Amino acid sequence: MKKILTIEGNRHIPLASIGAREQQRIEEDLHDGICQDLSAVILMTRVLEKNLSKRSPRDARDADEIIQLITKALIMTKLLTKGLLLVESNMKRVRYA
Repeated sequence: MKKILTIEGNRHIPLASIGAREQQRIEEDLHDGICQDLSAVILMTRVLEKNLSKRSPRDARDADEIIQLITKALIMTKLLTKGLLLVESNMKRVRYA
């Protein structure tokens, strides 16, 4: 399985050409930064959803939709850090390796 990282202009760069140390740093940055932030937003939105459910079921459903979208982004980010996801820079297409 050939791992590819796609960046600006849809240039494909084999992950092997990125130093192993740099790749590990990027993976750690994604995990420790974006993944942690997305997890925090999910938890905060769940509290919001619970509070809204008492006053406005419609708004609570909207909060649940936000949770679902953030959860999807979190899963995709985790897959990306493991090299299991190929992403094009324009985010129009996402492919699983």
